[in-house]
Amino acid sequence: MQKIMFDVGERRHVKLRIHAADNAPFRIKSASWDLVHGNALEASGECEIDEHVIDAYIEAPPGRTTYILRVTYDINDETLVEQLEMVVT
Repeated sequence: MQKIMFDVGERRHVKLRIHAADNAPFRIKSASWDLVHGNALEASGECEIDEHVIDAYIEAPPGRTTYILRVTYDINDETLVEQLEMVVT
């Protein structure tokens, strides 16, 4: 799992570039993000989509700890999920 670092109070864009393994054409129909700590949902939102780049604008929560940033997106008839470890210091 990829790790990203945030400072408390920081607001940043987290961008994911999506590509097809076989270079087949595709379109990202929608994308959203959830920030989770344990079983608790800390924050969520919609992502911007620019061609094959998903852009989630995230504000670090006040707690200095580790969260899971889960980005869910729809391509054709599939729903896919990417998870990143978000460390807030």
